Amino acid sequence: MTTKNPRINLVIEKPLFHILKDLSAKNALSLSSQVRDLIIRALEDIEDIGLANEASQREKNFNRKTALSFETVMGKLK
Repeated sequence: MTTKNPRINLVIEKPLFHILKDLSAKNALSLSSQVRDLIIRALEDIEDIGLANEASQREKNFNRKTALSFETVMGKLK
């Protein structure tokens, strides 16, 4: 059977396999779907951390005196 999506072969330790297997059964998902969903969540968390770090850097460099007001920005959009 061919598939549209690429596949990944993954080697993991037995205890981790059993945790994933139990979790997938609890969530009524295939093992593959459960691992995919966990990877997606992990990537979203990594993205959130990166965005939080970027926001923190911007906050440190923010200068209220040179910042544009909402009214100024909205006036420029009209």
